[in-house]
Amino acid sequence: DVCCGAAGVTVTQSPAAGTVVTGSSPTTVTLTATDCNGSTSNCTFLVNKTDNVLPTITCPGTQTLSLSGTNCTTTLPAYSPLSSSDNCGAPAIDQTPAAGTSVSGIGFTTVSLRATDANGNTATCFFSVNKIDGTPPSLTCPGTQTLTVNASCTVDLPAFSPVTSSDNCSSFNVVQSPPAGTTVSGLVVTTVVLTATDVYNN
Repeated sequence: DVCCGAAGVTVTQSPAAGTVVTGSSPTTVTLTATDCNGSTSNCTFLVNKTDNVLPTITCPGTQTLSLSGTNCTTTLPAYSPLSSSDNCGAPAIDQTPAAGTSVSGIGFTTVSLRATDANGNTATCFFSVNKIDGTPPSLTCPGTQTLTVNASCTVDLPAFSPVTSSDNCSSFNVVQSPPAGTTVSGLVVTTVVLTATDVYNN
């Protein structure tokens, strides 16, 4: 200052040093110089606040998903983290593979959940989705069969085959009851059951 000299000028700050500021938007700081005669002059500037703190996220444990349909596929649902947080607000959550993605085959698929805060900081966790086959095989039995008994009025059951049989995910085995070779007697109707069981015990 030309009148008071440097020692006669007082500089104050607003907001004052030590003031706690929040949020990610810039903060305006004003410096005011006051001389010994009470004359003032001020200037302002912006303080950008940078968030370098990563969000936190905790994934759920292993999930189970039943495969369906004729082609051993299903779609991933939208999964949620057990917990997620950030120092500057709630982070956005995204999933990979995304909800609605088609997955196929027995076994595990790895899914990740990522938390992203407003400043682009991210944290990622992973969990497994166990794809299981819960669909039974399908089969169609033949119609009524006719066997001719022998002189003792008995006959051995042959091995019958289904007209059609299939499974959506795996191989399967067809079992007949009573089994082939069973001797049946009399002129009564015998009921035969064919059962298809896949490798996952459906």
